[in-house]
Amino acid sequence: LEAATQIPGVRLTGLPRDSDRVVVENQDQGDAVPTSGAAPVSLADEAPFLLTSVESLADLNARLKARGKAAVDMQRFRPNIVVGGLLPWEEDTIKRLAIDGVEFHAWQRC
Repeated sequence: LEAATQIPGVRLTGLPRDSDRVVVENQDQGDAVPTSGAAPVSLADEAPFLLTSVESLADLNARLKARGKAAVDMQRFRPNIVVGGLLPWEEDTIKRLAIDGVEFHAWQRC
């Protein structure tokens, strides 16, 4: 795995097949989970993936700088999907996203 990723000490981890963690709907946002059954979650906190944008990070860092705080990098948020070319926080309005023919349903915002 180290050779493939070129990351020293990298490890692969997972949950047992009988793990029963599922997506939890955030009632404050009013978006239903886009599936008729339980949506499984593995190592994520709340949803199967985190979508964010480089523009939102830039906006956040501008706000931090204005308050005399240090900038943060994207790794701090551990996103699975990072997009560009949007307005800051516009990714919060995306409901569906297709990447190489694979469709992702987004329904909750952090």
